[in-house]
Order: sequence, then C-alpha cells, then structure tokens
Amino acid sequence: MTSPLYNVSGDLDINFTINGIIEQGYDFMLIQYSLGNHWITLDSFTGDKPSRDFQLFLEAVEGTIQFRFALVADHSVNTYGKPRPNGCYLEYLYYYDITEWRLWSDNALPVVFDYMIADCDVITWGTHSEFNSSHYILEFSVDGNIWVFLEEVQAQGFTNSYTTYSVGYHNTNHKYIRLTQYDIDGSSEVLDIDDIECGYENKTIFGIYNIKGDSVDMDYEGLKIIRYTDHTVRKVY
Repeated sequence: MTSPLYNVSGDLDINFTINGIIEQGYDFMLIQYSLGNHWITLDSFTGDKPSRDFQLFLEAVEGTIQFRFALVADHSVNTYGKPRPNGCYLEYLYYYDITEWRLWSDNALPVVFDYMIADCDVITWGTHSEFNSSHYILEFSVDGNIWVFLEEVQAQGFTNSYTTYSVGYHNTNHKYIRLTQYDIDGSSEVLDIDDIECGYENKTIFGIYNIKGDSVDMDYEGLKIIRYTDHTVRKVY
C-alpha cells in the first residue's frame, strides 16, 4: 500500500494521475508522505472528473521518505480532517495499492551498493535496493589504467529486495576488476574496483561465515568472513 523507501536530499517534484470519479464534496483522496514518524497529508482533492493530473512539490527534504494514497469515503459521516487521538480517521478509510513507483535523481544513482568480491573464477556483488537501475558493466585491467570490457549484466531496475549478482570467468593475469552501474537515463557510477592477487594460482572461495562462525550465503546481510583455498581471508560488510 505504500511506496518504496527513498533516501533523498533536496527538493521533490511529485507527479501522478488519478483515474476514477470521486464523489464531489463527500469523498476525498489523500496523498500522504512519511519521514519516519507519522503520516502527513500533502494534498487532498475531490470532484467528478474521470481523470486528473497533479504536480506537487516538497522543499528541502532530508532523510528517508515514503508515500501512500488513501480514500476517505463520505465526508458527511467520516469527519474528514478530524482524526481521533490515536491518529486514525473514523470508518470508511481505504488505502490503495500502487504497483508502479518511480524516482529520478539529478545528483545520485539510486542504488544502495553492498559489496563486490572477485577471485580467480567468479565475481559477485550485492545491492540492498535498486531504483532506476539499467545494467552493470564489468571490466578488467592488468595495470589499473587501461580497462577492457568483460561482461554486461542486466540490473533489477526497481526493487527493495536484496540482490546478489554472480559472473563466472577465467582469470589468467587480471589484477583489477571494475564494476560500473548505469541507470535508465544513461548516468553511470563506478561502484567498486577490486585488487586481485591471483595470477595463475588456484584461488577460490572455500567458505563464507558470519561473525559467529556459522556458514552463510553470499547474500547474508551483515559481516561476512570469506575464506579462500589458499588460506587467505577477507571480511565484507
């Protein structure tokens, strides 16, 4: 019933279209937002137009924000705008599930990156969430200056779920791996460059553990201790 959580810093332009007749003067549609404490009504509207376009504005937003739509039905019995002490309206309050939300940012790519690990035969990385994300590009280098295309991987686009990516390859003398993320509008950001001390040695992952020593998967959220077959160890947060 609510939008994904967005980490924002700055002004927000909010655009949406409402399709459907709202009973004039009796039913009210609310667009609400929350910055983590309680829901605030940004605007309310009523009327009998079958379709209406809206453009709203929030100034100087800092932190995590979320949106939702709610319909207060029948103003005459619902005491619209007068919540009970617990913050809830009276009866006839309906929430609407919006299946498609979009956030565009002019100054940052909306991908929450977690980690990248590259060993001799596989490259893995994880993201906590992705918004407006198109694809990833992997490149390798022997000197850290000249980069050569290795693989393109399709991104999730829009998701609040933790995502793990994995690409297998055969590394002979690559020393560096670079991961770049591209958004749908064409902007890009280098997420990580991993220094691989591999060469011709047979270095692969032996096991992944949490801080208690329990075996976990690569998508485990928290401190991961990666042990390799050459007895080296890497900690990933």
